[in-house]
Amino acid sequence: MSRIGKYQVVAPLHMTDYSDIFVCSDTVLDVRVCVKIYSPKNGADGAASSGAEELRGRFLHEAKVMARMDHPHLVPIREYDHLEDGRPYIVMPFYPATLKYEIGFDATDPKRRRRLPPSRRPHAIAPGRAVRVLDQVFGALSALHEFGLVHRDVKPGNLFLSAKKNGAIKLGDFGMVKVPGLADVEAGKWIGTPNYMSPEQANDSAGVDPRADIFAAGVLAFRMLVGRLPENGEPFPEGAVKGCPKGLGALVDQYRAPNPDARPPDAATARKLLAAFH
Repeated sequence: MSRIGKYQVVAPLHMTDYSDIFVCSDTVLDVRVCVKIYSPKNGADGAASSGAEELRGRFLHEAKVMARMDHPHLVPIREYDHLEDGRPYIVMPFYPATLKYEIGFDATDPKRRRRLPPSRRPHAIAPGRAVRVLDQVFGALSALHEFGLVHRDVKPGNLFLSAKKNGAIKLGDFGMVKVPGLADVEAGKWIGTPNYMSPEQANDSAGVDPRADIFAAGVLAFRMLVGRLPENGEPFPEGAVKGCPKGLGALVDQYRAPNPDARPPDAATARKLLAAFH
């Protein structure tokens, strides 16, 4: 594929079970963009037409969520269109990296971790930078929660950086967002990323509220500060994190509380609690 509409394909960026993502050049404005094409693979579209319709609907749903948002820490959408074969695509700004560029990959298996280049192995970042990133994540989530939306997939790979060094956070990938009044995943089933998923989301993704996003942000905070994912709900090892402000670990544990009633009710409240550590 050399062109997508008016966009010249520069290079493939990422392939998933349901989409192909390319770095492209806007030949009119002469800027780099990111184009995401709906492209289910290996039967992922579902054997029944209802499965195909649901997945296509989610793709359009993602575009509509992005289009209605206007926030400095949310990825905006520039265009929604269709290829000649009927597959829809979304055009977004191009960002040079995701947060994984700063903190490495979530490699929990020691053998896999050793195979990674040193810069790509999981590691911590400075507490000040971690707090700034978390504050921006909560800012983005606050905008979603204000509209009654729940992201349901907050993780490093969905946090884009405006620059590779100290870049601003842009929360993206809204394909799993819960929207009030729209058909959703069946009750009792889950969608999301297991390492960052709250207990209630693992049991029933359809029934979650903003507190599920708070849990995921808490896991993200642990990951940034400690340099690895938490194991079996372990408490934050505050004394072992160099330069970590006193009390920050307790707040991270509050975000990660197994009982949603013990967490802040939404991102705006969680962000206010974090303000003491700026």
